[in-house]
Amino acid sequence: MVRLPGNPQRRRVTLVWRMFSSRRDRPAQAPVVVRDPSLPDFLIVGAQKAGTNMLTRNLGRHPGVFMATNQQNRPELHFFDADQNWRRGEAWYRDHFSQPDKLQGEKTPKYMFTAESRERMAKVVPRARLIVSLRNPVDRAYSAWNFYNQQPSARGKNPWSQLPFRESFLTYPDLRDRGLYAQQLRHLLELYPREQIHIIIAERMRVDPDGTYAQLLAFLDLEPAACTVKSTHQRTYDQPMDQDVRRELLDLFAGPNGDLFGLLGHDIPEWGL
Repeated sequence: MVRLPGNPQRRRVTLVWRMFSSRRDRPAQAPVVVRDPSLPDFLIVGAQKAGTNMLTRNLGRHPGVFMATNQQNRPELHFFDADQNWRRGEAWYRDHFSQPDKLQGEKTPKYMFTAESRERMAKVVPRARLIVSLRNPVDRAYSAWNFYNQQPSARGKNPWSQLPFRESFLTYPDLRDRGLYAQQLRHLLELYPREQIHIIIAERMRVDPDGTYAQLLAFLDLEPAACTVKSTHQRTYDQPMDQDVRRELLDLFAGPNGDLFGLLGHDIPEWGL
């Protein structure tokens, strides 16, 4: 049986988190800081398959925002998580941010997942605002598993894309452990002030994209703008997740999800737990 970790420091960090979260859904007000015009003002750091493309596309259409892209004109720079890019150095990263008259940002959903990425971010962009989107961890994993099975360009890139979903989930941490959100957020809290972290619930964003986007713009101190992209990557799965498997895997995540709810100071009813 796979055992997912809890954390004995939960109560202490929960109290710290609640100091800055006086009511549910309130967007944290980021502190006023001196910008570095050749570094991002904000980063969308995860989670994978939790609506980050929708956020990126909407922000990219905002007149006050510049979203960086890589040489293939894709939105993920992978500077902090990919060793080959990290070795290129900070100057390489800075070259991607060319419009200092706008609020500049980038999106790489893997940044939140690895401790090394989080530590590298804190070293290079300690003043950046971080945008975190959370999705039910089992649904998130099923979406990722389907992506790597359905997309010809992605098929076979991960060993778990060759196994049935349940076996993949139980066998490969890269698929399963991206949903250990409390563990990841707890580390971000050690590296960044709470005021610089904005939490989005992906299921809530799907139901109310306009309200979610308005809260995000307020967090970034941007002028209101229309949410023109309501959803992205809404593909039909070859088959729905088996409900017995879903219940089994949600039971496995009962402890980690409880840690997350304690850290946030509230549960997430949209996850149906």
